[in-house]
Amino acid sequence: MNTTGRRILCTALALTAVMSLYGGSISAAPVTDDTGAVTVRIRADKPTAIISPYIYGINDKGDISGATVLKQYGAVLSSYNWESNYSNDGAHGKNENGIELIENFNEDDWDTPALYTDNLITNAFRYNIPVRLVNLQMMGYVSADALGVVNRSIDRSERWDVVSFSKDDSYLTFPDTEDGIVYIDEYAAYLMNKYGTAAEGGIDGYFLDSEPDKWDENFPVLELGPLEPSQFSRNSAKLSEAVKQLDSSAMIFGPSLSGVGACVDLNGSFFSDNGFAGYYLRNMRESGEAAGVRLLDVFDTHFYTSATDRSGNSILNTSGSSADTYRLQAPRELWDETYIEDSDLYSAYGEYMPFIPYLKNVIDENYPGTKFSFSEYSFGGGDNISGCIAETDALGIFAENGVYLACLMPDDDSSFQCAALSLFRNYDGNGSRFGNELLYSDNGGDSMSSCYAAQHNGDNSEITLILTNKNARDNKQFTIELDSSTRYETAEEYTITGDSPKIRRIADTLTAEGNSFSLTMPPRTVSLLVIHGRKTKSTDSSGSESDISSGDTETTSRSGTESETISNAADLTIEIETETATQTTAAVTETEPVTVTVPETTTVTLPTETEPVTALTAKQPTIFDKDSGKVLPAPLKIVISILIIWCFGMMAVIIFIKK
Repeated sequence: MNTTGRRILCTALALTAVMSLYGGSISAAPVTDDTGAVTVRIRADKPTAIISPYIYGINDKGDISGATVLKQYGAVLSSYNWESNYSNDGAHGKNENGIELIENFNEDDWDTPALYTDNLITNAFRYNIPVRLVNLQMMGYVSADALGVVNRSIDRSERWDVVSFSKDDSYLTFPDTEDGIVYIDEYAAYLMNKYGTAAEGGIDGYFLDSEPDKWDENFPVLELGPLEPSQFSRNSAKLSEAVKQLDSSAMIFGPSLSGVGACVDLNGSFFSDNGFAGYYLRNMRESGEAAGVRLLDVFDTHFYTSATDRSGNSILNTSGSSADTYRLQAPRELWDETYIEDSDLYSAYGEYMPFIPYLKNVIDENYPGTKFSFSEYSFGGGDNISGCIAETDALGIFAENGVYLACLMPDDDSSFQCAALSLFRNYDGNGSRFGNELLYSDNGGDSMSSCYAAQHNGDNSEITLILTNKNARDNKQFTIELDSSTRYETAEEYTITGDSPKIRRIADTLTAEGNSFSLTMPPRTVSLLVIHGRKTKSTDSSGSESDISSGDTETTSRSGTESETISNAADLTIEIETETATQTTAAVTETEPVTVTVPETTTVTLPTETEPVTALTAKQPTIFDKDSGKVLPAPLKIVISILIIWCFGMMAVIIFIKK
């Protein structure tokens, strides 16, 4: 059966299921069957997986405190000219060439190459965010001036510079802004020279642009036409190889598609074998095999919920009780095979939902070993408790399903979304976190609650458990049962309610009875329990110490008085470890081409959380010494240069005197 036939069949089955659920009439109502009491069971003696620390990322917008990853974002970045800092706001603005990305910077710095990226590094350092990710331009054209509106009638060569992925010449300390060509590998080399390689604490990874399936829509004046899959795949491989030659320790993310439709069919084209995602992965794998290096480390896509409220309005841009109700169920789009949604997404691509199982399958079949990420995602509701609960569910789902990296796209008012992030990363204002080793937890399939449990570093004497009550009107009674040889005694509760995005600690401490706790949660509440027991090693059922797998996780089945206020914006100390890769560092030189040796195979990972971040201010600017092949601190290079000039000057004086 072809794709169209499968879609028709899937849609018919979906409609039948929906009609059966709601008495024969089609309704947008989410599943809201509720019970007043829920039993949560936790297997506390054997972790199921390591939780990636990079699911707590954020796009560089608004309150970024507490995040572990910071990335650039926005359609405008596809037009960003790193040499001059010009960009075009495209259809989201007035198709104007200008300095939108840097207009708030010091005017004296506007001519500094890659100034916008310098802002990313500055923000990451200010908030102690260890992982920094940069967008590389692949659209083919970037802005050539800051002269305002660009018309379709204007020849592209007059207002746009051409993009080239690989420069067959020397990289320059300061790029040539008059040649009409912008080299993207020179951009990467410039950043590596300024900040170091990924292994040295520089840029950790690069995105092969952003939402290429929307280039034609976002930049109509360029008249690009629909994305051509084979050419795009070849360009992705070419740019990735150029970057890997410069820094084999850097991560490559791609293709950063706009969502499910683009992954399946680029919103209209036919692809066999799991859609365009499968096509792209196969091409990157084959290109990497030919080049002798992995060219795609992480398959990246964006995900914005397609759920609508009862009136058919997107919940991303809608507030109110109806939108809030649907928002609470929308994260099930990611994992729950029993969830059926009355939306355009499910009408067109229902057979590919839920999304995460589809991604895992397409990766396993076409490029095994590739990680996957959601570098932009949102369920909306940043200004109310429904957004907090949805964001909590998203982070828990990412943890349970082996997502490698995720970056929230916060709403303009993201206070409740960021509160959820803080609950995982800094619940007490002193840097205390949700555990890093996932434990199996089960709430009996209750669709109006959720539960996520974890421990820290092999120690099950302290368990962190996050619970949500999605009911708008009624309290929910939780009975928490811990299956463990460890005896648990007390638990502290930290909570977020609809009154405020602040995390508050409940004064009363919970006491266990036979490894069982009872907890009553008010309507629309998120709580984190810190459960204390006697310290033991994590063991499996046979009593031996458990091995923790970083592979697929076991998916969980889930269809008072306040004493102190904790600031969500408290400083967070994030620890990382940089894994050093064998490589030849390619830095910038004004006269000599850079020679790079590409290893036959490259295994790279982002840093893990074990060592303190090295302050960027402590890193000296570097200049490549082509004679020794080493990077020397710029001040030392300057001193050496002065000494050499002085020696030559003295020799000239001596020769003149002798004459």
